[in-house]
Amino acid sequence: MKKDLKLIIRNILILLTILIVIDIIVGILFTTISNKVVDKNPSTMITEYTIEKVNTDIIILGSSRANRHYSPSIIEKKLKLTTYNCGKSNQLNFNYSAAMFDALVKRYTPKLVIFDIEPIILDKAFAKEYNLPNELNHYYFKNNLFKEIVNNADPTERIKILSSMYRYNSRFIYIFDQLLAPKNNIYHGYVPLKNKGYKQKIQYKSYQKEGEIDQFIVSLLKRTIVLAKEKNIKLIFSISPQYQSSNYSQTKSYKLLQQILNDQKIPLINNSNTTLISDPNDYNDIMHLNQRGADKFSEKFAEQVIKQL
Repeated sequence: MKKDLKLIIRNILILLTILIVIDIIVGILFTTISNKVVDKNPSTMITEYTIEKVNTDIIILGSSRANRHYSPSIIEKKLKLTTYNCGKSNQLNFNYSAAMFDALVKRYTPKLVIFDIEPIILDKAFAKEYNLPNELNHYYFKNNLFKEIVNNADPTERIKILSSMYRYNSRFIYIFDQLLAPKNNIYHGYVPLKNKGYKQKIQYKSYQKEGEIDQFIVSLLKRTIVLAKEKNIKLIFSISPQYQSSNYSQTKSYKLLQQILNDQKIPLINNSNTTLISDPNDYNDIMHLNQRGADKFSEKFAEQVIKQL
């Protein structure tokens, strides 16, 4: 009986050892492949490129609205400063932008960082809905703020993330796809949408005026501002156009955002409605400008930035 138990335990230990070795090998393999993809086509691996390689005077951070709305070539021409668009699809929660800022300023000091944000980023329900920090998983052990953000999203992550395979589980297919069939590298990260136009009427969106504030996101915002001042980096927060109207200006979240930025003398350039870009043919959908609209917006936005600077 004792011999059988010892045999079972030995087999379990052997199996665990094999799994650990495989996990380590997978981690090394995907780190190597990921680095090759970043070198080959940085715009498709924008998180890695932002953390490890970007080195321009101006950085644009945010979600797909950042990525689709700001043309680096136009901003460079207007401001005479090199520009890279580091916007990342689906990352509407401010935690991703705060993480990218923290990582890149550890490596170098840009002159200006533009955060494209949603007007209710401090609202707890909004932050929870768009809390997708899995992009940070494979850098979890290299950056303390990344750890904090990931653990805040889900406390069980600190256990699951010990596995290399888990850290890369959402990126297996994507990394190989980019390695074997890389997409065209649009200039400096900018990925415009086709000029198809938006055919719907302007819609109205109602936000809860007294929504609960996410204190973790508030702390990230304040820490980002403090870090920028320590590094002497200028910040501008921007709300880019969308083809809808709403009551966001009446929300507790937006009022607190305004107060924090005003107190710290950080500009907030608000183009959230259709005043700046009013033609529906300049939109791809309710939330995104198409290339024609983005080019128009980038021209006008660059002029607004010049006034702020």
